[in-house]
Amino acid sequence: MRHLIRLGCLLILALAVPAGTTSAQQEPAPVPAGDPARGADLYTGALSFAKGAAPCGACHALANRGITGARMAADLGGLFTADSADAIRDTVGAIEVPVMKKIYSAHPLTDTEYADLAAFARQPLPTTPVDRGTTLPLAGAGVAALFLLCFTFHKRRIS
Repeated sequence: MRHLIRLGCLLILALAVPAGTTSAQQEPAPVPAGDPARGADLYTGALSFAKGAAPCGACHALANRGITGARMAADLGGLFTADSADAIRDTVGAIEVPVMKKIYSAHPLTDTEYADLAAFARQPLPTTPVDRGTTLPLAGAGVAALFLLCFTFHKRRIS
């Protein structure tokens, strides 16, 4: 009886696997679609990469999208566009800058992370002008006004 059950199981398995294939052969996993919001968070560092890589925005600005904090390395505005979104993986893979090469070879990005960054890059650019900020000029004007005010009162005190 046991032999009949085993034979039946083998027959079912043989019919379930098409001819010319084995159970070890699998189709390649589809590339994930990507989430633009996750891509933006990965770029800025609001969300950490799975394997601990440094966020792009730690060194690179993305001025065409209003991310202007980092100025250590080149602005990546030319890379993060809809036309070049698919080149992000190739660009990171071809890095020759020693610091970046060391970081991204030791902490590679996952397929999902690349897909999220590419989806972020495919997003339309902002239609409103990017606010470059007025904080620094206003702060400078405030410091100058405070200096003049202190100078005026100090001069009166001496007289």
